[in-house]
Amino acid sequence: MNNILKKIIKDITIVVVIYNSKENLFNIINKFNNFKIILVDNGKNQKILKKIEKYNIPNLKIITNNKNVGYGCAVNQAFKILNTKFTLLIEPDCILSEKNLLEMYKTINKYENCAITVPKFFNKKKYKNENVLFYEVDKIKRNEKEKKIFNMISQTEPLGDTCALCFLGALMLFNNKYFYKKIFDERYFIYFEDMQLCKDIYKNKNSIIISSDTSAFHEDHGSTNMNIITKYII
Repeated sequence: MNNILKKIIKDITIVVVIYNSKENLFNIINKFNNFKIILVDNGKNQKILKKIEKYNIPNLKIITNNKNVGYGCAVNQAFKILNTKFTLLIEPDCILSEKNLLEMYKTINKYENCAITVPKFFNKKKYKNENVLFYEVDKIKRNEKEKKIFNMISQTEPLGDTCALCFLGALMLFNNKYFYKKIFDERYFIYFEDMQLCKDIYKNKNSIIISSDTSAFHEDHGSTNMNIITKYII
């Protein structure tokens, strides 16, 4: 293990929130078993948790809730007990390599006032933009030419590190010094907590930076086994 990898293992805690989780959770556990990992169990994960126990991972801590407390609240539970400089929040339906995590780590340390670093997402080698606008900005009326330019820009892969106004919260590397006792606003049960977080960061004149030398994969709604209850919650 090289010195840089040893440093990021020391500096980063990985947080994963699970609810009725799929087997893809093990992609993260297997890949990052040298890191400190906190799993927050929001329910319906008995089979997965029994399998995890057999792994006997010394760096793994599980927070078990008696009910689904919501995504933001679950993340905050983990944040309150970790003691590293950075937090990697990753959903089970995301795929990220150690190499790309290292690039994110370099980016977040490179820029002043960088509160969050995120990767570039790809699906079947095609760039998938997860960088969005605040809704009140997105709803501005545009003529056809403006719409065409906007769509072209939003679908273009950035060639350098780029500031994002708002980024979907499936995979984020947080610089913990910019957050006090919590990351997300717990008034949001699921969805829009990432939008509010990005607004708060913008208001505080800090930055969210897309790391240009990274690539990751995100499967929409791929974290949980879909059934009527899960669809109702979504």
